[in-house]
Amino acid sequence: MPKKTKKESGSGMLGPSDLPEPRDFIPRLIRAHNNLVNGFERLCGIHIARWRLLFNLARRGSSSQNELSRSTTIAPAAVTRILADMERQGLIRRTPSKEDSRRVIVELAPAGEQLVRETAVKREQFIQQALSGFSDAEVVLLERLLGALEDNLAAIR
Repeated sequence: MPKKTKKESGSGMLGPSDLPEPRDFIPRLIRAHNNLVNGFERLCGIHIARWRLLFNLARRGSSSQNELSRSTTIAPAAVTRILADMERQGLIRRTPSKEDSRRVIVELAPAGEQLVRETAVKREQFIQQALSGFSDAEVVLLERLLGALEDNLAAIR
């Protein structure tokens, strides 16, 4: 168990001098994001954007490229580029929609399904390691705070 800091001991009340500088928050968030992406890619052996697309397809069964872009928040041009590469590797199949010739439907190929199964175990290990030392309540709080932060940042125009 980590040592308690000065802020955590005593009355539990934080004074103004105990709060971090607001300008320190953004660089720390960026470092955490970079560590998350780099750690995921090292442990799982796959680029995180590729994994997000594959995982999304595994959950949905099939999807249009536009739906994939919206649900993963990956730019449409990047989705098209990544899917073209994954199609060349035999991980996905793209076919024109029967209802709308402008839409392209994407689904996992057997090799993509296998990659998702293999990588899912590594992903779970990554998540467990990333959250090591957090209580269930802290994980719930972290999820809630990140959601609120995401909403706040999305509202900035």
